[in-house]
Amino acid sequence: MSPFFSIIIPCCDVEPYVRECFDSVLNQPFADWEIIVGVETSADRTEAIVREYAAKDARVRMFTGPRSGGCSATRNKGVTTAQGEYVIFLDGDDTIAEGSLQRLHDKIAARPGADLYPCAIRVNDE
Repeated sequence: MSPFFSIIIPCCDVEPYVRECFDSVLNQPFADWEIIVGVETSADRTEAIVREYAAKDARVRMFTGPRSGGCSATRNKGVTTAQGEYVIFLDGDDTIAEGSLQRLHDKIAARPGADLYPCAIRVNDE
């Protein structure tokens, strides 16, 4: 059975943040999701950390590629391999608030057929 959400995460040189990003998804009470991670060639341990998470949880799938200078190609490739009914984009230095996936699922269930379900974003800049 396909997951409800496919969460696509491009990663490149995000070692200081990627664990927090993944943990924010893995700790969601709503668990019907997959993570598709595209790791571009990084100068840090990003790929090794992503491999750790993929080895621990079958819902985490990854692919690698050369550094592209942007996230579009990685997101597009993620979309082509996504199996979920809905796609969510995060970056490797983003987190998702606790309970967000359940709230989003509930909004979708309450209003099926919409083309877009917007969400709030809170920016914390170092």
